[in-house]
Amino acid sequence: MASCRRHIASCPNQSLHPDTRPTSYNTNFLNAKKLAKQRADNKDVQTTWILWTFKPESVLGGLTYSESHCLWTNDIERLDNIPPPHPSPTRKHEVFQLEKYKHVDKRADETADKFNNKLVFDLVTHLTKDYPDDLSKVRSIYRWITMQVVEKVPFSDRQPDENTVLHQLWKLKRKQKTYAQVFSLLCGYANLPCVVIDGYMKGSTYDVGQKLVSKHKGEWNAVLVDGNWRLVNAFWGACVLTGNENEDFFYNTDENFFLTDPQHLIYTHFPRIPEWQLLDPQKSQDEFEKQAYLKDRFFNLEMRLLSNPNCTVEIPSGEVEFLFGLNPSIAINQSFLCIASIYDSKETTTKPVELAEKDLTLEFIQRPNEHLLSIKVRFPEVGTYKVEIVGKDETVQQKDYTFDWIAIYKAVVRSVPIKQKFFPKPEPEGWGPGRGLHALGLKALTPLDGVIKTDTGEVELQYQIVNKEKAKGINLCFHLISIGSDVDEADDANKFTLKNDVYTLKIKIDPGEYKLKIGDKSSGLERNVCNYSVISIKETMEEKRDDDEKVKEINRLREELMNATEKKTLELLERAVDAVVTRGFESHFPEELKIARALIDRLKKIQKLMHEVMKLDQTTIAEIRSYGNPVREIHIVMQATLLLLGHFEEETKIWKNIQAIIGRTGKESLKRKIQELDLNKLGFDIALGAKKLMRGLELDKVVQQSAGAATFHAWMTGIIAEMEERHKDEIGNTIPRTTRNKTG
Repeated sequence: MASCRRHIASCPNQSLHPDTRPTSYNTNFLNAKKLAKQRADNKDVQTTWILWTFKPESVLGGLTYSESHCLWTNDIERLDNIPPPHPSPTRKHEVFQLEKYKHVDKRADETADKFNNKLVFDLVTHLTKDYPDDLSKVRSIYRWITMQVVEKVPFSDRQPDENTVLHQLWKLKRKQKTYAQVFSLLCGYANLPCVVIDGYMKGSTYDVGQKLVSKHKGEWNAVLVDGNWRLVNAFWGACVLTGNENEDFFYNTDENFFLTDPQHLIYTHFPRIPEWQLLDPQKSQDEFEKQAYLKDRFFNLEMRLLSNPNCTVEIPSGEVEFLFGLNPSIAINQSFLCIASIYDSKETTTKPVELAEKDLTLEFIQRPNEHLLSIKVRFPEVGTYKVEIVGKDETVQQKDYTFDWIAIYKAVVRSVPIKQKFFPKPEPEGWGPGRGLHALGLKALTPLDGVIKTDTGEVELQYQIVNKEKAKGINLCFHLISIGSDVDEADDANKFTLKNDVYTLKIKIDPGEYKLKIGDKSSGLERNVCNYSVISIKETMEEKRDDDEKVKEINRLREELMNATEKKTLELLERAVDAVVTRGFESHFPEELKIARALIDRLKKIQKLMHEVMKLDQTTIAEIRSYGNPVREIHIVMQATLLLLGHFEEETKIWKNIQAIIGRTGKESLKRKIQELDLNKLGFDIALGAKKLMRGLELDKVVQQSAGAATFHAWMTGIIAEMEERHKDEIGNTIPRTTRNKTG
């Protein structure tokens, strides 16, 4: 679509693919001894910490691989003090609100190119000085790098000094470095551990439904912010909004790629190392390739996916419906379009789909309620189509902000009805109640849907005044137009009546299909404010089929909810509950929803407890291990912890054995085993064994003796409580006694 902002395709600095990286790398990354010159005050510039998920050939022997953190590094001992990759217990919106960091952005913007001829260390010091928290520091760095107009930076004929900011920009312009590498370098100087992640990206080189190959490879970052790993793509964040390489274009920060939630980024970024998805459960490459192709505008508008989880949709009957959840507090100002085009026989190019009838269209976009967006598409013939859904926020006044992609699908149409019906073309305000009524201070009481079906020919509309100031002087009118005709069938005798702050319209129409247009003439010129598609016909097989489809939808949602509850996976549970609530089917699943919501709360609690364990540095664990003869409470806590992780109780009665186990590293490390513990495979008898061990334990003594042991105690207590809840669900709220104290 010409008006869509294809920002990744227009950016002049594409990420380097691993197979196209230059053979020589800047020494700022690869040789810690040559990273910086001495500063004027004779203080050494801090050397940067390399944390990469891949190992370039040019540094063979210079890096060491960490099994626990799944990356290559030039200082493996420092990894002992930072957590391995694991899901964060909090989402972006819980820790970052843009308005609170305007002062940080202001400093970064004012810095601009003032430090280009200075050392990188000096730039980072200026950007991050006086900020006590990690988030402000990483925000300042992200804002600065994404606002640099790399293509317009003036360079002399010779290569800039390798320790300067200008040298980094020069490398970016020549595509000898990636944004991820430079971002990691800057974070390193700010003492922020920052990993360069390599993998596949669905960007400008990707077309929906493709298999991923080398041209789709790229790099992004994970940065440790206040103990949590957060994902960043500074390259996609440096978005070109207007112009091209030869024109007066500018960059503007794209907020979607700053601290992006892993649940969002996984729709476009697939790390080669699965652990750096920061998800539980992790997705396979096959799942990544098949999943729906959701773009950043989708998450920017706070939408949720409620149907068609795969990017390729099989359509046996010539019609498909896409359902998306909306945030009702902001959805009123959002607009959406749908564009369908048909692929050629080789599926390499597409051409627009046009209908001969001027007043008909392929798509029908409506909002059955304030939480839901429905987009139906009917196809004219068998074939493979690309369906592009775009949207925008009408309140955004930013330069060049327009419709951008939300989701892209490949639709494989196997058959169509002999006489395929199409939809009436929409009016400016679209179908169903929306912004037009809201602007008049009105709220629709009935109907809420954009489609009105009547088997009696009677149609009634009711709009309530919710803002008397806005509603003052409005003059509502209507036009009823038969599909296939331009004749206005409105009757002067049928006008809106006003009683008790409610406008009402009652009309009776003949069988047929109509477009019902509602307008306001208060300003003299009529303005369209709401529209409906009206179907007046006795109950037919089509309407019976609609009822059957509703039953099928309820059964499908029930199956998804039960499946998510059985698998006890947080992401699946949240999605299933959201789908039920958004569709308005809560009354059909009262007990199932109660169980699912309780499970969600428990899983979130366990996730937070596990995160506290992951935050423990190696020094704390080493301290526990160093005890020659610990107090009874610490011994029991560690013994019970290891019991949950699969060690025999007899084995851990001897403290030296515990010392050996918790001293292991890599995949056998204590934190790694806790991170990989699958509660669905943990035996209830093992949990009871751990509970029995802890009986009579004085927690106060544990806290006094070791904060680290207290963290393990909290995690273990949460695990035991969860296993007891699961057992109650299985046996009907009773827990049998057990005499087992030996597990394996």
